[in-house]
Amino acid sequence: MLDEAQNGPIVTLNISSFRCDALIIHSSGIPNLELSSVTLEEVQQYKSDPMSTKTMEWLWDNIVFPVLAYLDMAEQVSTNQLLPHIWWVPTVPIIGAPLHAAGYHFQENSETALDKVISSYSLSVTAIIKVELSVDKG
Repeated sequence: MLDEAQNGPIVTLNISSFRCDALIIHSSGIPNLELSSVTLEEVQQYKSDPMSTKTMEWLWDNIVFPVLAYLDMAEQVSTNQLLPHIWWVPTVPIIGAPLHAAGYHFQENSETALDKVISSYSLSVTAIIKVELSVDKG
């Protein structure tokens, strides 16, 4: 699995009534990042209005920014630099949430996922591995 993260970290979001975590697969390991400010109830509430400004800001503050900060991907990227890639693997409660668009879009400080990373989605880590293997075979 670590080899598959060479092209960008894979972040599995586990949202439950017990706790919420981001399991991060990247080239140097598989740490677990507790998302202590996230609850299942909040995810369900914000997911009901996925394109609202409030939802985008909540996703940024509570899920996307903490993950990017942990991965040292939250800093400003220079205009001539390619954005890093990240894979999001949401579990059922958060499937469909616009993680790629999270942030503060009406400020001039580039505090959005779109300004920091190129996001891709997958329903499983296994699917990412199969895609990477098929690309490697040409």
